[in-house]
Amino acid sequence: MFDTISIFHQLTRDEYNNLFNELNKLSYELSGKKLYRDRDDRNAHVTNCLSSIGMQSIRLRHHKLVGYRAIEVHLRPRLLVDAGNYIDLFHISNVEILRKNFNIVFEKFSLPELLLWKTKRIDAAIDISLSDIDIFNYMFLFKKSNIPDIMSENELTLKYLESPHNVYLSSTNITVNFYCRHATLVNKIKEGLLNEEIDISKARNKLRLEVQYKKCTGQLFKFLKADFSRHLITKYYNEVIGTGDYYKLEKALSRIDSEISGPLNRTRTRMFIRSIAEYGTVHSAKQVFMQSNKKSENLAVKDFNKYLNQLNRIGVNPVTIAESMEFNSLKNLHSKINEQYDLQDIHF
Repeated sequence: MFDTISIFHQLTRDEYNNLFNELNKLSYELSGKKLYRDRDDRNAHVTNCLSSIGMQSIRLRHHKLVGYRAIEVHLRPRLLVDAGNYIDLFHISNVEILRKNFNIVFEKFSLPELLLWKTKRIDAAIDISLSDIDIFNYMFLFKKSNIPDIMSENELTLKYLESPHNVYLSSTNITVNFYCRHATLVNKIKEGLLNEEIDISKARNKLRLEVQYKKCTGQLFKFLKADFSRHLITKYYNEVIGTGDYYKLEKALSRIDSEISGPLNRTRTRMFIRSIAEYGTVHSAKQVFMQSNKKSENLAVKDFNKYLNQLNRIGVNPVTIAESMEFNSLKNLHSKINEQYDLQDIHF
């Protein structure tokens, strides 16, 4: 399952000039506005005239110094196969409808068929149905997880750190975005980014897990696959969140005692999970662990990850539930993710 896709096709000078004129006409006919230069992207002229059918933006890019010309399309594929549906994700089972509708729009411009365009970014995503209170609880616990160093100090990561409805972990090549779908759409309506007449009630009780993959090299057919979406979501969910269930500290310690053999290993694992509870987050505990460890940085990281993996193997999340919270345990979403992808495979 996918949310948005960014694709591009390189152009010759004549192709660029012809396409510029044709898109200018189309944009004016549909929106009353010609192509405009993006203030934040001075090498691109943009139109949003086809945003209602899923082509959120079409950019004609021209880097004069290097003679590079291209067309870029930021696509919301669900809208192109299901007009007006701003709620649901695009399922790979609809790829033929997507290809047909995309190619119809661009056929008069002599551009390649959809799957042969090169990929700039693709957002794999999945929706999990949960109660509003559970979404809030997961968001709170997710923020305490194993956030990679490369993401933890990122400006966008820090910007959304206090959001109760969003876990946004950004880096140059990968962005992990876990969020309450309904709350996000409400905010978009308030900000004027979405028509207030759109019915967003179907988005209630949906937690969206999304991984934005920005290091694509190759044509779209390489990436627009169900197993690629599953790989991205499970890989980054497991790396950041882990697969263990959430418990209060005493219950987590009890499971360590019953599941881990060897008194020394058991004692060190108990100390490990206590340190995460003490320092508040896995990331903070890791920083202290690295500073106090006398081994090389690589070996210290291996030691830290060894304890994380050990907890995952016995089904215990390194993040524990605070005693003040009203619930005593919370199931990991790992199995629900697999169930969703398995269900998609059945219907494909």
